[in-house]
Amino acid sequence: MSMNLTMKHKLILTFVSLLIAFGIAVYCFVNTQVTSLMMDEKLASDHALGYELLDQFYPGDWNVAEGKLYKGKQLINGDTRLVDMIKERTGSAATIFLGDIRIATNVLKPDGKRAVGTKVASEVEEKVLKKGTDFIGKAVVVGKVCETKYSPIKDKNGKTIGMWFVGVQKHYVENKMTAFNTTLFFFTLIMVAIGIAIAILLSISVTRPVNRIAQELHSFVEEVATASGLVSSSSQNVADGTAAQASSLEETSSSLEEMSSMTRNNSDHAKQARAMMGKTQRIVEKVNSHMDEMTQAINEINKSSEETGKIIKTIDEIAFQTNLLALNAAVEAARAGEAGAGFAVVAEEVRNLATRSADAAKNTSKLIANTMQAVSNGNELTKATQEAFQDNVEISVQIAQIVDEITTASEEQAQGIAQINHAVAAMDKATQEAAAHAEESADASKILNQKAIEIQHHINELISVLG
Repeated sequence: MSMNLTMKHKLILTFVSLLIAFGIAVYCFVNTQVTSLMMDEKLASDHALGYELLDQFYPGDWNVAEGKLYKGKQLINGDTRLVDMIKERTGSAATIFLGDIRIATNVLKPDGKRAVGTKVASEVEEKVLKKGTDFIGKAVVVGKVCETKYSPIKDKNGKTIGMWFVGVQKHYVENKMTAFNTTLFFFTLIMVAIGIAIAILLSISVTRPVNRIAQELHSFVEEVATASGLVSSSSQNVADGTAAQASSLEETSSSLEEMSSMTRNNSDHAKQARAMMGKTQRIVEKVNSHMDEMTQAINEINKSSEETGKIIKTIDEIAFQTNLLALNAAVEAARAGEAGAGFAVVAEEVRNLATRSADAAKNTSKLIANTMQAVSNGNELTKATQEAFQDNVEISVQIAQIVDEITTASEEQAQGIAQINHAVAAMDKATQEAAAHAEESADASKILNQKAIEIQHHINELISVLG
């Protein structure tokens, strides 16, 4: 009999210990999960409420003018009405940033003054202002650790010009959790007390009381198993969604890589065009040089034609003088009578030759005048052609400058795409890590579910033993 009582006491002690341990575990697990969910829900709702109030009270696009932030036509610098309304309604810290500087806030410094003009933490600036993404997590706000959410404020062109911040201090949620924790604590305490009472009653009457409690524990563990299954399912859904997001980021990274390759090709083609424009410019300059030489040659021909014209004029004057002398000789021969008849014939022939020379000189003079006119026209055409080639040289220089600018812009664009690709790769890495954490959370929930099933199995065995 004493041996049976000793075993019962051992059974009671073991049962009570397991119940207390299980109650503490459930209390800690539920408290942690509910606190985290309340913190996240409050942060998200307060942040969304702030955005809604901003659009409601200050309609219009965000913009910066003269170093100050505006929402539509409303100046935001120093306007604390909205952030004070957020604090009054929710108790949360709220701040509007211009760049990394606080310009409207309900956050107070130790001296009781608003923390206007202070800067945000460097890790927040890196993620929100430089990368244009939300920052969610713990951050030090004027010396106090808060759960925070920073979102970029962008103008109508999509440029990040500031930030919207909402922060929740942990003690605020803990204060809200006080009543829940008290209820949970007393519930757990009552459960433990019931377990102890049952254990005492078990020492008196083993079968029915223990069987009844075992049935209750069976139902309780079933509920825990169901809850663990739901947590596991939610964690798995989060993991699947994160994996899908990681896949999308990989596709985005691939597209950016293709754009980068196309930009590099454009840069290479622009360099080839620049080289070809250089060759074209040298050819045009060479042709322009030949046109200069041609102009000089035409000028020489023009000078030679003028000299020839002078010679022909001299010949014409000589022919005129010869004709005049022949005419005088013919008059003298007529006076001489028959003695001058032969001389008259010669004079007539000389006069005819002089006339023919004068005619030939006039014709040659006309031809030379026509040649000089043609040379003059050719010289004008050459000058016009030379000016056109000079224009081509200037246009070639301008085109070369434009091609240089295109080449530089293509290189800068390629560098920018490379930086974006690097940022997307970093986001992809972070998403992969988040997916891994979600998978771990799902695995942990599955393990918890499995443990609950094992406890349920043991309780079934206990019920079977107790009949």
